[in-house]
Amino acid sequence: LSNRALIFEPFFQADLSLSRKYSGTGLGLAICRSLASLMGGAISAESREGAGSKFSLEIPLFVPSDSEIDVYEKADMILSTGVARRRMLMVTPFDEDFDFVCRFMNNYGIETIRSNSAEESDLLVKQSDSISMTIIDLHSRTLQGLEAAERIFRLKPSMKFAFVSDIALEPQQYETIRPFTDIILRKPFNSLVLSKLLVGLSGAC
Repeated sequence: LSNRALIFEPFFQADLSLSRKYSGTGLGLAICRSLASLMGGAISAESREGAGSKFSLEIPLFVPSDSEIDVYEKADMILSTGVARRRMLMVTPFDEDFDFVCRFMNNYGIETIRSNSAEESDLLVKQSDSISMTIIDLHSRTLQGLEAAERIFRLKPSMKFAFVSDIALEPQQYETIRPFTDIILRKPFNSLVLSKLLVGLSGAC
């Protein structure tokens, strides 16, 4: 392999001599390549000794459809409504999902708190009258999370629910959820999924 290929390897430096002009750990380009890969892209280099180097980054561009643009615009309009001053409960066992949702909702002025169980959800709703929306993660085919919805509904019938799932639900499973909400979305979470969720919840309020 040439040095041009090796420069993207961790800790590699083209000049390893004691008298080298530039210091560093040799991690910068390796990190750039990893980030490019995570975005579905690639990074490359063209170099000539003594003349300089040229680095190119290529990543795919996401162009939303007209219907997706409409969802984003409706979500942005929520900033000027009362929904943007409410609290949201998220029932999920997954740290990364909660962190993503929490950061997204915070952009809209919505504080998101977390519950890991039906019992904890019950307690949080009792303690905070300002919780008006609940996201429930129906993880796995056992549809865990329904007990939390039932407890919360008994405490606060006006609660607005949204369900998310990492699987396609069967028709009978939809019927089980239907008494609580029509808002049922598929994971993984991204800005479009959460915009749809926010628009749906605001329309229900």
